[in-house]
Amino acid sequence: MLLVKRLLNQASEVSLKDAKPPNDEKVGEGEVLLGVLNDDLKRLQVVMAMSVDELKPALEKVQTWLKDLDGKEPPEDQYEKMRREYQLAQNDFELARKVFWTSVYAEFPEGLGKNLSLREGWQVVFVDESGEIKKVLQELLDGIFP
Repeated sequence: MLLVKRLLNQASEVSLKDAKPPNDEKVGEGEVLLGVLNDDLKRLQVVMAMSVDELKPALEKVQTWLKDLDGKEPPEDQYEKMRREYQLAQNDFELARKVFWTSVYAEFPEGLGKNLSLREGWQVVFVDESGEIKKVLQELLDGIFP
């Protein structure tokens, strides 16, 4: 099955009844609220979080396996099996992350070129750095032209 199709099928099966936003941070000072994720984006975010939960044990399995080798050369077949398992989990995560954030930027195009984050209640924000940049430039100019 196509990976994107599988990802979208997973998202369509997510119940938002018990889904929680990725964090409970309030919109902070200097952050600009762009809006709130729609239900489809919430579902994609949940799938992305699930892919992280699947990636962690795959990584731990590889780390334990490498530790157990104690510096010895691994058998090629075992190495390939471990590499493949981890890479598949990594690919699933990367696909989910890319589809989610690309979709968020498509939904909130005013965020293009900015580093977006999620806040409580599925709010999408970015840090408004224009004030800080102006301050740094002014300090620089004041140093050059006192």
